Amino acid sequence: MYQKILVALDRSSISEKVFDTALYLSKALNAQLNLINVLSSEVPAQTVSLTPFSSNYGIQILQEVRQESERRRQESLETLQYLSKKAKNEKVDTIYTQVYGEAGKAITIVVLEFI
Repeated sequence: MYQKILVALDRSSISEKVFDTALYLSKALNAQLNLINVLSSEVPAQTVSLTPFSSNYGIQILQEVRQESERRRQESLETLQYLSKKAKNEKVDTIYTQVYGEAGKAITIVVLEFI
């Protein structure tokens, strides 16, 4: 039947429930569990503080954007590693990947690689 199950995870509150369902299906079907997290190249506006009248305004914004992007990347990677370990403890063959881009396109590319 199904040999691989792909589950896209983000930082939303429902992601863990989605993962638990995918883990259950993978275990029941003896299928490989493939976890993906797509990092958007866009940084939400609230992550950048605008400091008026700063002579280093542009540099500060770039540094804040880079720091926030790296923080989000690291948090998401740690979540993937944690969930992968959780699945492996349940004897489910699991791999994970983290990519940048628009979610729909990135997931489609990953799916095409499976075929």
